[in-house]
Amino acid sequence: MTPMFTSAKMRNMFGTMLECVSRFKREIASRLPMAGGKPDNLVEDLGAFSKDELMSLALSFISQAFFGLKLDTYKDKSSVFFKKAFAFASFDMVQFIIWSIVPTPLARYFKIDLVNYAQYEYFDKLSQSTIDERRKNPAKKGHDLIQSLLDSKIPEIPERIYSDEDDMESHYNADIGREELERIHEGQVKRMTFSKFSDLEIRAQMTFLFIAGFDTTSSSLSFCFYELAHQQAAQEELYDEIRSLPNLLGQLEYTDLSNMKKLDAFVSETLRLYSPVTELNRLVTNKDGVILPTSPPIYLPHGSCISVNPFIVQRDPDYWPDAQKFDMTRFYPENRDKIKSCTYMPFGIGPRNCAGMRFALMGIKLTLAEVLLKYKVLPGPKTQAYEPKFKQHAFFLQLKDTDFRLAPRQNL
Repeated sequence: MTPMFTSAKMRNMFGTMLECVSRFKREIASRLPMAGGKPDNLVEDLGAFSKDELMSLALSFISQAFFGLKLDTYKDKSSVFFKKAFAFASFDMVQFIIWSIVPTPLARYFKIDLVNYAQYEYFDKLSQSTIDERRKNPAKKGHDLIQSLLDSKIPEIPERIYSDEDDMESHYNADIGREELERIHEGQVKRMTFSKFSDLEIRAQMTFLFIAGFDTTSSSLSFCFYELAHQQAAQEELYDEIRSLPNLLGQLEYTDLSNMKKLDAFVSETLRLYSPVTELNRLVTNKDGVILPTSPPIYLPHGSCISVNPFIVQRDPDYWPDAQKFDMTRFYPENRDKIKSCTYMPFGIGPRNCAGMRFALMGIKLTLAEVLLKYKVLPGPKTQAYEPKFKQHAFFLQLKDTDFRLAPRQNL
């Protein structure tokens, strides 16, 4: 799945995301009670929004960039896609407890699942109907994820002639394309064949990426707005950086995102303090097990599951000086090499990290940059105090209070 989110693919999706963010800004602007001029009471001239609007924004990202569906997720809350998505994002603690304590054989027999198939059946069927429609009518080909999966060619392991020095395992595990493979192993590649994703694989990936990306993206955005509301000095630094872009003509371009180092540092520090996924799991696949270089060493046999909580690791004072303090300078280019390896993992780490990381970061950065160009972010009535409180959830970190205000900069 990693090649589905390359820079070239992200560039194709950028326009779609920009369109989604523009709809978000129009929705917020419609809530401003005054069309212009400086009000007597600035508090009354603020656009209010919460995580619900951010979930609508994340949903518009996914519906359009994944499925090619252009939905007004702010006005049309009656759409089936909207209702199913928000229902899927709801968390039932009672069902989770039952699922946790019932032995697996009994759970399977009585069909006790953490998430019932009916919850994501709609997205499964939507993926299949889209696949069928694209194959019947190639003219409807789009620049979305489902089209990328349909067009992709998966390189199968070719027959090669290996020398005694060749490390066959490294060749088999290499995640590289055909041209690079042939360039590295010129004269050794005898045959390269390709296969296609099956319909089942496409449906599975589409459903999984929706599950993994919808709530985490909206939660990450809410964390960013929460910190923006309480880090006014940092907010002004970001605004100055965005305004100083050399080619800024009122609308951001894809290449602008990579030039905003302070914005990248701000998002990175926010995700350090608020990692949206609360648990990462890894399985020991080495048949001889592994020995962790701890003191004393710990032996983990084959099949062991290692669970890591990024929220704890990323707030550990042994790794992060003044760990509870928001300090985006930690992620400035000149300071990144000071970060200890494997202590920052909001998207996981290693070859099993989040495949959609680039997609999520592009959406988050684009939203913040576009909003900051026009508005100043302020806390809402419930978030006046800088004391983040969290909802109870088994898998995702979520703020309990997420109300914010946007003040037009021309009125300040």
